[in-house]
Amino acid sequence: MPHNSLKLIPGVDQNKTPALNEAAISTTSFVRFISDRTLGGLVQKLGGWTKFFPNQIGSTIRALWAWQDINSNSWLAVGANQSLSAIVDNGAKTITPQTTTASTSITVTGASWSAGVATLTFSTSFPFQPGATVVVSGVSPSGYDGTYVLIAGGSGSISYA
Repeated sequence: MPHNSLKLIPGVDQNKTPALNEAAISTTSFVRFISDRTLGGLVQKLGGWTKFFPNQIGSTIRALWAWQDINSNSWLAVGANQSLSAIVDNGAKTITPQTTTASTSITVTGASWSAGVATLTFSTSFPFQPGATVVVSGVSPSGYDGTYVLIAGGSGSISYA
């Protein structure tokens, strides 16, 4: 019986049926292809794998980003439909940006307008931060009313353009 050589085509070809895909692989899992001198491909199975995180994420994963910190800890950021998480040492911490909505009524004691900037003063101690969004209503004159992003804030006054 004569012997013939078989040249494997490296890669996975799912466009052909297994019958037409005589010298290639149609489906695979956990293999890699090593090139050889005859321009063919040798299939080599991977030694296996281990779970990096033992639990499920809970929604469809859209992106992964791995890195190692200066203490040699391996991190994995997981961007999913419902959350953004950072995984280290088999623990996941949700780092999805959060917003806080607070409804607080404050009595305005003074209002001034100068060079396109309105400043409201009040006696209540409430820490407003620049960049926060505030809804102003009921101030006399009514030209101060509206929804604004603060350009300056403190415990006794706010300023917006």
